[in-house]
Amino acid sequence: MKISLITLHCVNNYGSVLQTYATQKVLSDMGNDVEIVDYYRPDLTLSHKLFSCFLYEQHNLKGLLKNLVFLPSNISMQKMFGDFRKKYFNLSPNKYLNDTDFAKHPIDADAYIVGSDQVWNSVLNHGLIRPYYLSFAKQGKKKIAYSSSFGVDRLKDDEKQSNKDLLSSFDYITTRELSGVDIVKDLGIYNVSQILDPTLLLSKEKWLDIAEPCQEKEPYILIYQLHHHDGLDDYISNLAKKQGLKVIRICYRYDEFRKFGHCVYLPRVEQLLSYISHANYVITDSFHVTAFSVNLNTQFESLVPAKQFGGRISSLLTLVNLQDRGVHDYTHCQYDRKIDFTKVNDILDKKRKEDISLIKQKLNS
Repeated sequence: MKISLITLHCVNNYGSVLQTYATQKVLSDMGNDVEIVDYYRPDLTLSHKLFSCFLYEQHNLKGLLKNLVFLPSNISMQKMFGDFRKKYFNLSPNKYLNDTDFAKHPIDADAYIVGSDQVWNSVLNHGLIRPYYLSFAKQGKKKIAYSSSFGVDRLKDDEKQSNKDLLSSFDYITTRELSGVDIVKDLGIYNVSQILDPTLLLSKEKWLDIAEPCQEKEPYILIYQLHHHDGLDDYISNLAKKQGLKVIRICYRYDEFRKFGHCVYLPRVEQLLSYISHANYVITDSFHVTAFSVNLNTQFESLVPAKQFGGRISSLLTLVNLQDRGVHDYTHCQYDRKIDFTKVNDILDKKRKEDISLIKQKLNS
């Protein structure tokens, strides 16, 4: 079966490229011919990515100065993540930037799939992006959402009707979070269920197949931090000193060298997998690094963002009965309470088999 897959494949961060790789891999392992639509929403074009470092940054003098300061980092990210995409992604021969491109180069497939990642997050996407609702799919062909995410627990009132109109044409919808199932059902659409993020549908062994050998000789705590957290550096410093561990911090930008720990600047995707797999302990506020810590059986704690986008971390931890690893302050260090990954792996293996069977069923029905 030929599948046309559209997702956030061109965002320059680890989670986006890893979920794209996993989605393509899972569908291909089912025996399908998978092609990723090389679609760039307006803010993900090369020029915008190079000159707009922060998604929420206003177009003012302060924003311009920040973009200029971080331009070298943006160029490095474009190169590193671009190399990974070239190596692993089966991209469409045509690039798509707008509806005109889809009309000029129609995509013919047996099934059209959107997902995973936050393809329906109107905050990150600056509105509803119609191609992420498979607006380009040919009439009468199968339309499926694969572990798609709204990124929020509820829709704004003025977005509900538009989402209902766009999602009503889907043959089946799967969301990454339980809250996504509730959102869809609240729209009066009931052909929906929750499945794992595609990175979790690939086994530990399949991820280690592409991981590079670890070069670190000393035991270490790995820090992967996306948001600011008051007091976090002191917390990490005290924990590292107490346990006699080195601190390695994954850094996206040059200015992060000033943060506590040894900064590893933009490691290759395959290197990041190795850093997570070999860490004595991971501290992160990232959903995907939380997911990889679970999948690769690495001891961890996850800082759950308080304001928004924390639901996906909480949903994952609830699924594998690790709610206590979701940390909201620094008074409940989990280091000495080791995770029994035998139980976690049993839950994941069962859910993984169920979800893969479901996707196969919906594709072939």
